Amino acid sequence: MNKKIIKKIASATLCVCLFTSMASVNIFAQSPVFDFTIPKFSSKAPYIVSNGIAYNFIKEPGNVSLGEVSVGNNQNITFSDVSIPNVITVKGKSYAVTKIEDGAFSGNTVIETLSFGKSVQEITAAAFLNCPSLKEINVSSESPYFKSENGVLYDISFKTLIKYPDSKEDSSYTVNSQTNKIADYAFFGSDSIKDISMPVNLYEIGKYAFADCSSVELIKMGVNVKEIGDYAFYKSGIKIMTLSPSITSIGKGAFAFSDISKIDLPTNLEEIKEGAFYNCENLKELKFGDNLKTIGDYAFTNIKVTSLKFTDKINSIGKYAFANCKNLKTITLNDILSTINDGAFSNCSSIKTIDLPKSLNELGKDVFIGCVSLDTFTAKRGNPKGYTVENGILYNKNVTTLIQYPPSNISSVYTLPSSLSEIEDNALNDCKYINEFELNSSGRYFSIEDGILYDYHMTKLIKYPLGKGGSDFTVPDTVTEIASGAFKHSDISGIINLPSSLSKIGKFAFEDCPNISSFNTNNNNYFTTEDSVLYSKDKTELIQFPVKSFLTNFIVPDTVTKIHSGALSGVKLKSIQLNENLEEIDDYAFENAKIAEIILPESLRKIGEFSFSNTIITQIAFPSSIEKIGDYAFENCSDLKIIKFTSKNPPEIGNNAFLGCDNLASIKLMAEAKNSKNTYVENLASLNIDNADNYISLENN
Repeated sequence: MNKKIIKKIASATLCVCLFTSMASVNIFAQSPVFDFTIPKFSSKAPYIVSNGIAYNFIKEPGNVSLGEVSVGNNQNITFSDVSIPNVITVKGKSYAVTKIEDGAFSGNTVIETLSFGKSVQEITAAAFLNCPSLKEINVSSESPYFKSENGVLYDISFKTLIKYPDSKEDSSYTVNSQTNKIADYAFFGSDSIKDISMPVNLYEIGKYAFADCSSVELIKMGVNVKEIGDYAFYKSGIKIMTLSPSITSIGKGAFAFSDISKIDLPTNLEEIKEGAFYNCENLKELKFGDNLKTIGDYAFTNIKVTSLKFTDKINSIGKYAFANCKNLKTITLNDILSTINDGAFSNCSSIKTIDLPKSLNELGKDVFIGCVSLDTFTAKRGNPKGYTVENGILYNKNVTTLIQYPPSNISSVYTLPSSLSEIEDNALNDCKYINEFELNSSGRYFSIEDGILYDYHMTKLIKYPLGKGGSDFTVPDTVTEIASGAFKHSDISGIINLPSSLSKIGKFAFEDCPNISSFNTNNNNYFTTEDSVLYSKDKTELIQFPVKSFLTNFIVPDTVTKIHSGALSGVKLKSIQLNENLEEIDDYAFENAKIAEIILPESLRKIGEFSFSNTIITQIAFPSSIEKIGDYAFENCSDLKIIKFTSKNPPEIGNNAFLGCDNLASIKLMAEAKNSKNTYVENLASLNIDNADNYISLENN
């Protein structure tokens, strides 16, 4: 297997055969929202093999007419030069070859030249997806349907460029001057071409047209292109592009994961669809056109721009549209903006202030969560239509709900307005300067004790101030619930004494509290402790391991069947031994843990989202019992070198489960998994384990 072919393996799983069954796999690195639809190919039609090529019967011959056959999908061609005849003869009957099926030669690593005659009426680029050795496609000069120009396949009029061969070695290419459409998948996977010139007449670029073209850097686009299809330049090497001034829409994922560093969006552009520039980590300059109205979900997640100015017609910003833009410092919102959806600016950690327009009427959840440098909201043009800014803090219109407290507001005391009756989830996250809460004298919805925020009857501990610190804290005996994230990121140290009245602890209640050394449950009916670790009363659920525990080696008790979300996040144990009854490891359970080795028991069925992300695990063996591995479960495990699956059939593997495992060297399967090896390859490659086939080996128990 040569280097070029190895490089193509991951792409092979993207488009393998006929669109008779479909599988959806998420291609985006942070958010499981976009589905990259992968064609699967299968055929149950009667077929015949002639000269090494398998044909499907389409129509039987008539009295004076030929029958018809197609070149079927999943051809097992072992010779480099393939010539498809006009007619084949089967048992004395003649059949014209009128179609080459989608997926006919997909994934073939041997074919270099393919020729076909005048009888073929139907063919698309999907017939040749991931043919890394294919150099030219030739068509009979008598064909009334197709033409070939220097080995490149067009329709008869040159109006559509159908397929540019993957292994064509030209570094530059000029599309025929008559062409007005680049077909779906036309250049997909080509890794020799560097620059492409398009004709003036071109008006459409199809979906996936230049996807996975790793070497392409420059495309000279004609002035009349109106539409860029979904994923057109996904994961391409394109760095700089001047878009046609005629473009009105950029498709879903069109430039996602590409190398593009600068792009000026044209004046006529009205819509940027979902994930269009998702994870373009080199994109540092961005200028919106004057007619842009809609920015789709995740459109610019994780890019490197430092400032944004929203032009006058933009009235909606999609979910997570600019999430994780950590270099973004300044935002200028226009005067007609009505809606900012969930998480639109989440984790934009460099933003210090945001001036909200009067037109703003709807904010989604967690729009500004993770904006840790944000110190004030302003409303210089007057309070937004649906919200109120008071003392730099964002509330709903009637100041009955706290929407977001700026995390870097330096006030050490937060005095809750008397009208406040509700606090949105995460509204007080990362507020590191608050060391106590206070109530307005007329406040009647909350209680404060020792600067800690509770509900009115002190049955729910809502938030322990991050700046408070303190040691050996005793939760009041009126408290029956500790809210989600109540102590999250707190510097509180020592022992946490939980009252006998406590019956509920929210998710991540004690996440990232590096100085808690122990929990004490005081004969509680719902929880118990052993060696400072917090469990459910019957010890079937491990709820929280204190990061500063005296334990250096930890054996999970035999009774435990579930490890809760974030339970061992950030721990620095020398070793941990999981028990043989454990069935579930919940989301984020071991995130950021300094654990190099862990053995998963045969009882384990489920591993949650982000459960082992950012750990230092070097190898992992999945037991035959495993049914599901969650999204991003081992994300950014850069020390992970060996993965082993002990089941003959792959478990359900979540989106990007192994994203960022850059040092992976080996994927081991049991010998009995031989028949399902290709399924493993497909699953792992489409989950961002590139070249999965190159890593996989079969071994005996």
